Formats: sequence, C-alpha cells, structure tokens
Amino acid sequence: MEIMSNPIAWRIAKIEEIIYRNRPITYGIVQPGEHVSDGILLIRSQDYANGWKDLSAMMRVSKEIEKGYKRSRVAEGDLLITVVGANIGKMAMVPAELESANISRSVARISIDPQKAINQFCLYYLESGGIKRLLHFNQNGGAQPVLNLADLTKFKISLPTISEQQRIAAILSIWDLAIDVQEKLIAAKERQKKALMQQLLSGKKRFEEFSEPWKELVFRDFLKPVSRETEKPDKPFLSLGIRSHCKGTFLKPDFQPEQISLDVLYKVQKDDLIVNITFAWEGAIAIANEYDHNALVSHRFPTYVFNRKKVIPEFFKHIIIDKRLRYILGNISPGGAGRNRVLKKSDFLRIKWSLPSVPEQEKIASVLNTADREIQLLNKTLATLQRQKKALMQVLLTGKVRVKVASEND
Repeated sequence: MEIMSNPIAWRIAKIEEIIYRNRPITYGIVQPGEHVSDGILLIRSQDYANGWKDLSAMMRVSKEIEKGYKRSRVAEGDLLITVVGANIGKMAMVPAELESANISRSVARISIDPQKAINQFCLYYLESGGIKRLLHFNQNGGAQPVLNLADLTKFKISLPTISEQQRIAAILSIWDLAIDVQEKLIAAKERQKKALMQQLLSGKKRFEEFSEPWKELVFRDFLKPVSRETEKPDKPFLSLGIRSHCKGTFLKPDFQPEQISLDVLYKVQKDDLIVNITFAWEGAIAIANEYDHNALVSHRFPTYVFNRKKVIPEFFKHIIIDKRLRYILGNISPGGAGRNRVLKKSDFLRIKWSLPSVPEQEKIASVLNTADREIQLLNKTLATLQRQKKALMQVLLTGKVRVKVASEND
C-alpha cells in the first residue's frame, strides 16, 4: 500500500445517486406464506446475519406469491441490509448461488451501478460506521429503531475514484479471506473437541493404560459445601457473577455496597465450584479461576470444594458443560420460569455421575485442556485479524490513508 502524494478529493454522493435507476432500494415479500420445496428462495435477515452458513436450509416460497414481488428479486453482488428486527443494520452481499432469489420485508436491497461505485467498497463503508450513524438518527426515542428506506436512499457516502475504490476493496478483502479461513479453523476445532468430549467423558473412548471400571458417585462424595462468611465491605469491592449456558464466571470490579441490601457476603477461592441457584436450570454453574480469588458472592451462590482424591476440578469443568447435567439441574429446579426456578441444594448433592479414577481424570483433562488452548490461540489470531481489518477500514475508508492506483482517471 502506498500513500498518494497528491490525493484527489473524494466526492460525496447519496446512495440514490449510485444505484441503478431502474432498481430502487426496496424491501421484499410481506407475507411469504408456506415453505415449498420447489419455490423461490427467500432471503431473511437470519440467513446472512452470521454469514451465509447454510444455503440449503433457506426458505422457499410459492412462485405464485413471488410473482407480485419481482421488483425485489436480487442479483449477484447486490447489497442487503436488515431494516428492522434483532439483526437491524446487518449487511451482506448476494453470492452467485442466490441470483434471482427474493427478500423478506425485514431486508432491503441496494443495487449499486458499477459505473458509479464499487459494491464491495460501499459495503465496507456502510459497515464501518455509516449504518450506525443512520440507526442513531432513526431511533427517535423509540424502543426499537427502524431503518427508513427514504433515509437510506438519501444517506451520503464518501467516494474516491472507481480505481481507488477497487484497490481499497481488494485490500480489505484479503483480511476478510483470512478471517473466514480462521473462523472455519475454529469451527472445525470446536467440532473435533465436542466429539472428543462425548467419547472421553462417557468412557466410550479410553486410553490404553486405563482399564479400571468407572464408579458411580453422588456429588456429596466429592463436593463439600464451604461458607467463607464475611461482612459486606463499606467501600467498593470485587463481586462475582456466573454466566448462563455454562459460559463461566464474570467479575464486577468496584461493586458499590449500596447496590446490595445484604449485610453478609461470602468469599470465593480458586477452584471452588459455584452454583447460581436461581439460574442453575439455565447452566449457571462454574469453577472459579485465579482471577476470581477472594471475590464476593451472595447466599444465592453456594460454593463447594473438591475432594481431590476422588475428583479434580480440572476434569469436572468439562462435566459442567455436559447437556445431561443441565437436564438434571433443570429437573431439580422446580417452579415456573426465571427467578421462580430455584435449585434445591440438597438435591444437587444427590446427583449421581459415573467417573473414572483420578489418574484417568488427569489424562482426560490434559487432552481436553490442550484442545481448549488450541482454540484459544486460534481465537486470539482471529481477534488480531479483526482488529487489523478495523484499523485499516478506519484509515482507508475515510481517506486518511490513500492507496496509489495505476490511473486516477476513470
């Protein structure tokens, strides 16, 4: 990438000025009707919100219904944007496989004229912050913002020459490709780890050096309730919470004493098993790590220490995410939904589980922890690529850094 010595000024254009005249911005089918196997593909916001994951699973609508919506058919390279709903502001470019598909009412189509602008450049520009500005403008104090098509049509975009747009899009596409490859590597690794867990944690796959039968234990055999009572601090303190869906702990530094009415709290230590009895049914269970040490919790977060002669926390952290345990926790958390479903602590300690010897637990934990570290490293690389792309977008799409192209005259 070279910085131009005499940059040509970028021009400002409304989106309506760079689209095909006969293909205005529009949304699609209002009432899609029933799914039919031989119908027209219908693109909904969820189909591209996290990338085009599975085109074969997309909905198809009747050709008769679609006849009235031919104006909203898409072509390869069209830009799509979610205009309402949970995925509002999400964008994508139509791949070749979806040529002539239609869109739902929650999606708008933008057809960029290549003689006026480059669709990939416009996509990057809008994703880099343009849509956020438009969403903020459209919020108008309402609970849910809506992207108004009239406002979208009038939205202004800064454009360099066609040649420079192509060059910028090509540079950013390199990072997109690297990010896509990294995401696929992570997905493959996670699938491998999941399959490995299913085999190792059930005893279906064992290491050659172990032949001793697994024993069924109840949780009270290896978990001991512990209560490290302490007075609520009179100044900000470190508070701990547990994420649902077995996603571990989170910390709330500088938690204000006045935010909690209790006078007594409890200390957590590394390797404690902690359960949120209100949301145990939703997988709010975790093992404390070194950063959680001495954090405080309320009585609704009972803690347990492991008898390491029978079960080690390094192994049990993988049991926590087993769907079977979540099912059991749901059964022993009676009541309705939400805060009414409180775990019975006595029932928790009566849960039965088949477990290997400690040496075999150590081996299994070592293998699964290695897989976790590999996934963590891949995620770190992904985060680096994403930061690099974001930084490039900030300088390339604003003209702060200009790229040199073969010709500045289109």
